[in-house]
Amino acid sequence: MFGRKMETSQASDGQASENQTGDSYSVSTRLSGMSTMSNGLCSFNPTSTKGKWIFLIQTVFLSFTPILILLAQNSVMFTEMIYRRDMVYAKDSLMADVGSLAELIISLQRERSEVALSLYMSRKTADNMDLNAIFSRTDQDVDEVQWRPFSSDKIFSSKLRFQIKLDDFREMFSRSTLQRPALSPNETRNDNNPYINTVSEDDILNFYSHATGTLLNALESDIGDAQSSNNWRIIMAYFNLVKILESMGIGLVYGLKFYNEGNLNIDDMVSYVRHSALVDEYYKQVKELVAKDIQSVLEALYEGDGYNIVSSSSREILSNEESDEDHERGQLYFEGCTKFTDSLIRILNMTTDQIKDIREQALYDTLLAQVWGIFLLIVVLAISPVLVVLAKNAIFTIQVFAQSVQKKALDMKRQERKRNRLIYKMLPKIVVEKLSSGSDTAETFESVTLYFSTVAGFSEITNSCNAIQVVQFLNTLYTVMDSKMDDFDVYKVETISDSYLVASGLPKKNGDKHAVEVCNMALTLRNAASLIVRPDKRPQTIEIKAGIHSGCIVAGVVGSKMPRYCLFGDTINTASRMQSRSLPGKIQISMETKMMLDVVGGFIIENRGAIEVKGKGMLDTFWLVSHDSGGHNRA
Repeated sequence: MFGRKMETSQASDGQASENQTGDSYSVSTRLSGMSTMSNGLCSFNPTSTKGKWIFLIQTVFLSFTPILILLAQNSVMFTEMIYRRDMVYAKDSLMADVGSLAELIISLQRERSEVALSLYMSRKTADNMDLNAIFSRTDQDVDEVQWRPFSSDKIFSSKLRFQIKLDDFREMFSRSTLQRPALSPNETRNDNNPYINTVSEDDILNFYSHATGTLLNALESDIGDAQSSNNWRIIMAYFNLVKILESMGIGLVYGLKFYNEGNLNIDDMVSYVRHSALVDEYYKQVKELVAKDIQSVLEALYEGDGYNIVSSSSREILSNEESDEDHERGQLYFEGCTKFTDSLIRILNMTTDQIKDIREQALYDTLLAQVWGIFLLIVVLAISPVLVVLAKNAIFTIQVFAQSVQKKALDMKRQERKRNRLIYKMLPKIVVEKLSSGSDTAETFESVTLYFSTVAGFSEITNSCNAIQVVQFLNTLYTVMDSKMDDFDVYKVETISDSYLVASGLPKKNGDKHAVEVCNMALTLRNAASLIVRPDKRPQTIEIKAGIHSGCIVAGVVGSKMPRYCLFGDTINTASRMQSRSLPGKIQISMETKMMLDVVGGFIIENRGAIEVKGKGMLDTFWLVSHDSGGHNRA
């Protein structure tokens, strides 16, 4: 029995041990399930060896990610600053090239004036001016220019070729003036004198103006590359000052020719007037662009003695009354022009100083940004432990903020699309784009076609119906007519009461198609309107009176509150008269429109004859009847 009890006891102990082992496994399993974590990529138990490594890697990654992001951000910032610095240095180099090229242009302009004066004086006396100092200054400026092929002309392909051509012209000029004797009182330019006009003013203008014009084109290109947001105004003022000097120099040559010959021919006078107008236009532009201190100097220049001499001489030249040679007036005119251009060059130097100041400020700002970037990097590295702690909380905040910003951006885009749809209903899309870019919307259209129409008997409708019924009637009418617009290349300008104005050929030009487009639309609208019932005489339908005319129009946006795209010109009046003198159910067209339709063909047109048109007298007009399937107009 004892042995059996012992066996039983051992069995009981084994069963208890087995139960205990099972309970321990169950508890361990439950704890393991409770300790499982997920990082979004995988699940792991941080108490296991593998889980500890995953958790360690995750912690290190999350800790150093903000630092790495900040380092990357600073690296990008440094790269951008280096790029901006390089751009500043590149534009600085470009401005140096612009300055040397402008100096060469001014030297050539001065040389042109002196050569013209020398030619002028050699005709007066046998004495010749010494131009070597002027030539040397120009040669020095040629050497200082960073030369490149400025045009396809071979003389601009290299500095040497240009210098050789310049020296050849000077040599030819020197020989002609040295050999030319002074004119006697009885000699004229028509005498058989082999030395007269060996080198003329035209030769001087052709050579130097070709050179300065080519270099001005290159200067304009360089200035475009050198511009930036903070210096474009003063750079454009600089360029316009150089162009004032150019136009003044060309005008001076024509002026000396006037005082030498007593008058100018038609071509020379046209050129002189054009360059005088350019001087005034460039002056206005410069005045708008420069700072107030330079503006005051510029205004004082145009009130000085030099400008008064030039102005009085210009009036005398523009009168172009044939007279005898007047060497004293010619010399005075040259001195006035020289005094005026010297003052302009001083203003040009003032603008150069301002450009240098802006350039130096840009360099300073770039260096300051670099120092500030280095300081920020040091600060970031110093506070990186704190940033590690804040990074985890910031990630969630950033996500929420990004979602909010994205939602707002989507809302703004939706609002912008709604706003654009509304604006495009008020103004043409091409005009809206011009307004957005800051361009002038006013434009002259040489040939467009206008359509006017009204409802026949509209006054009876307004007298017989109340206001609500009239509005409902007009809404029905205009809804039907507007629905037909998309089928044609036309633009609905406006509606006033029952008047309907449509144009083709503006704001987007369509060649000579505008008359055909408007006439096709007019026939369609007439047919569509015939289905609309008169509210005062049901079931009678309405009839429209329409008129069409083609001609020149000026169009542009007028007003700042509720702006409108308005049309101006006599063409509108004539089109309105075509409508007012039309008949119910008829489309009256002018002779101008009919001539355009005759070129294309495809319409049946009836001759109405001459009618009295207010402000125009008797005009031949025609009825546009229908389309002609034969492809030719039939009258």
